[in-house]
Amino acid sequence: RVLFFFFLLIRRPPRSTLCPYPTLFRSLRLSAGSPMRIECDRHGARRRYGSSLQRSLGADSIEVHSETAVASLYTLKVGGREVQIRFSQEADSSFYQVALASLAAKQTRECLMDAWNLWFSTRLPDVRATKGYAKDGKRWLFDAGESLAAFEIDSSLLRRNS
Repeated sequence: RVLFFFFLLIRRPPRSTLCPYPTLFRSLRLSAGSPMRIECDRHGARRRYGSSLQRSLGADSIEVHSETAVASLYTLKVGGREVQIRFSQEADSSFYQVALASLAAKQTRECLMDAWNLWFSTRLPDVRATKGYAKDGKRWLFDAGESLAAFEIDSSLLRRNS
């Protein structure tokens, strides 16, 4: 039996995390059953997820099987249960569930960026909206510049650490 979960890759203070919902893994400790496999789409060209998984998910242990250009594979021990996590290039092409999760994440992202742009458009009317992708996000940060200080937003929260 294979269960699929989707993780949002987001920045959250005080550190970057793969899974902002550690209750998922707390629930693994409470549930019984067979080993679990989680398929994830690779985040850009990133290969190494091991330390982030260990830090974010609070696993008892982690075994790194591979961290190659094609896939990164790990086995975590969570409360005596084995959880295999694989990050693959184009996982959304290989796994229907990952494709659906990707679509849901993209739609959620678009809605959040619309809300972001609406909020800032009333406060910084001269700054063009952004979709938040790397080049455009950098443009937005540059255009917003010193005006962000008035909102007491820590600028480090607006940049992802890879």
